[in-house]
Order: sequence, then structure tokens, then C-alpha cells
Amino acid sequence: MYCSVWLISNPETSGMNCQQIVRTLKSEHFTRVIHQGICFEKDATVYAKEIKDHVFLLFIILKEAGIENVQAQIACFDCFQNIGFEEPEQIIFCLTIKDKKDLRHFETFLHASDN
Repeated sequence: MYCSVWLISNPETSGMNCQQIVRTLKSEHFTRVIHQGICFEKDATVYAKEIKDHVFLLFIILKEAGIENVQAQIACFDCFQNIGFEEPEQIIFCLTIKDKKDLRHFETFLHASDN
């Protein structure tokens, strides 16, 4: 239900290869969020997927000074169309992912919240 193991179990994502992460997100039916820099940085690339009613898993790829950072969020929105245009009703979880260890922490959280 939560697509929790796909990034960790993929051997091609041993480092923080953002291009591979984007390909994986697309293959897991995440949708790219069109935004105008209101709720996310203007140059951020955002992918989202509804995981429960009005609860979305977001991956935000930030580009700062030539370095790509990935942030994972679980947040509540009224609907998909509000993502990027309105602040979330609630941010349930947020994690900056810098390496595989961070991905494991995120997977652990997803498994715990599923119970």
C-alpha cells in the first residue's frame, strides 16, 4: 500500500541518484505536481501519490548550488490539485533524505504507521 521498499530495495539507488529516484517514482505511479513556487521552492520538482483518503506521500527534489536534495513528506491536503497551491492541512512526517540510511528510517516509519 505505501510503496515503502521500492527505493531501498533497488540496487541502482545505492547513492542519492535523483534521476533514478524520479524514474522509480514514475514507475510507482507518482504524479508530478505542477506548482508556481508558492508552497515549494520555485525550482523544486515535486511528486505525489495519495496513500489514504486526503493523505499524500510527497517527494520533493530541491536543487541548491548544484546539489540535489530529496525530502519526503506525508501530508494532508483536501485534494491532489491543492498540493503546491495551498499549505497542507497537516504535515504528518518530514525527512530530508541524504543517503540510504535515511531511506531506511523512512521505510521504518511507513511500516510503523501502517500498523
